[in-house]
Amino acid sequence: MRIKYFFVIFLAACCVKGLGGESPYLKMINEYDGGVIEGPGLSNEAHVHQKLTQGDYLAVLQCVWSERDNEKRLNFLAQGAKDSHVPLIFEYAYESLRQNPTKETLEGTVVPYFTLGMARTYADVSCLEEGYGEKVSHFLNVMELRLKAMEGEPSLQAVYQKVTEMIKESKDLPSPEWIRLIDERALFIAQNNWQKTQAAFLQL
Repeated sequence: MRIKYFFVIFLAACCVKGLGGESPYLKMINEYDGGVIEGPGLSNEAHVHQKLTQGDYLAVLQCVWSERDNEKRLNFLAQGAKDSHVPLIFEYAYESLRQNPTKETLEGTVVPYFTLGMARTYADVSCLEEGYGEKVSHFLNVMELRLKAMEGEPSLQAVYQKVTEMIKESKDLPSPEWIRLIDERALFIAQNNWQKTQAAFLQL
C-alpha cells in the first residue's frame, strides 16, 4: 500500500536540509517561531470558517497563530485535520508537539498526521496536469524541518496502522487548489475529476 512508501519518504526527509521558501505560504511558515503573533485569533468563528471555505489558508493560519487559548487553538486544528485540510493537518501535528513534547505525542499524533499530510499532498498533486516538481518536494522538506523538536524513532507499525485508519475515514476531500500556495502556476486536470483522482491515489 502507498502509505508504506510515505514512511520511507518521511525517514529520508529527516536527513534532508531544506531551503528558504519563496512562496508567501512558505515564507510565512519559515518566519513563524511557534509563539503567539498579533492578529484576530479564533474568536470570530464565522470569519474563520469563511476563510477556510474559501481556501484562504494564509488568513486561517494568521488566526490560529494569534489565538492565545492553547486548547481552542488545538481543537480548531484537530477539526481542520479531521476535515482533511492539508495545511491544517501539518499544523495540528506541530501544535500537538509544541503543547505536549513527549514521545507519546510523537508516536500517537505527530508522525501519523505528518505522514497523512504527505499522503494528502501527493493525492492533491496527482490532480495536476504535469505532476509535481521541485517546489512540492521543497515544501515537504520545509514541513519536515519544522519538526526539529522530534526525538527518538516512533513505532512505524503503530503509525502505519493509525494512518491507514485515518485515510479510510477520508470523505469529501477539500479542493487540491491549495497547491497554488506552493506553486502559483500549477495547472490542474478537469475539476470534475478531482475527487475521483484523489480517492484513487489514496485507494479509498
